[in-house]
Amino acid sequence: MAVCFEIAQPKKDEEIMKKKYPREILDQIRKSINLTDLFKRHTTLDKYNRGLCPFCKGRNRNLSLNLKKGLWYCFNCGKGGDAFNFIMQAEKVSFPTAVKVAAIDAGVELPE
Repeated sequence: MAVCFEIAQPKKDEEIMKKKYPREILDQIRKSINLTDLFKRHTTLDKYNRGLCPFCKGRNRNLSLNLKKGLWYCFNCGKGGDAFNFIMQAEKVSFPTAVKVAAIDAGVELPE
């Protein structure tokens, strides 16, 4: 006897689904954004760009920033990514909203 489960899909806003940003714009935002300033809004960093992860309860400085690559990683909880991933997780927003926030921080204008 086969049991089927219906997985509820979250409703996605049509405007969010239609909005796609060119790779060139996303790369420009990644290069222009100051990761140190972005992370200092949510945690404290030392001079080696390490800090406490805002997502896990670790007491050691497990969060590490790689400014050359524009990436971050927490060695305690395993979360990591680029500036967009951090904004999405820290502020609990969707990808298009994270792109808008990052563009404002980076001083990059988004196409309409």
